[in-house]
Amino acid sequence: MGKFKDWQRFSLGLDGQFLLIDYSSKMGSVTEEHEKAMAQMGMSAEDIEKMKNWVYQGHGLITIDPSTSEYVGYWFDSWRGTYKGTGKRDGNKVSWNWVGPGSNSLRTMELVGNNKMVEMFKETDPSGNSMEGRSEWTRKK
Repeated sequence: MGKFKDWQRFSLGLDGQFLLIDYSSKMGSVTEEHEKAMAQMGMSAEDIEKMKNWVYQGHGLITIDPSTSEYVGYWFDSWRGTYKGTGKRDGNKVSWNWVGPGSNSLRTMELVGNNKMVEMFKETDPSGNSMEGRSEWTRKK
């Protein structure tokens, strides 16, 4: 898609039973391919420029289902998205399946060092378009 400037904060809530996530992201640059895809979805040139300056925000809650020991999570975002996720952990890797209105996302997050995490994703948007990507996250205290 391009380059983004992301920020996340993690904290524990409800007596340590839930991981709370606050997230924001702003586009830094957009690939020509992604700009063409936005135009194919019916976005005007003006709307595409607005999107480049827009800040995406999301909030999530994650816990462990005591009956299955799987992760379960909920995500809410500034696109009015509401998603439910289920996941499993294997060592330093967590695989998630997120489902929301017309959208599915498979995400794998792996801790690759004390302060670095790599995320791979494959998703289908409401228009039926497939997208894949990779992100690297660095922890800063």
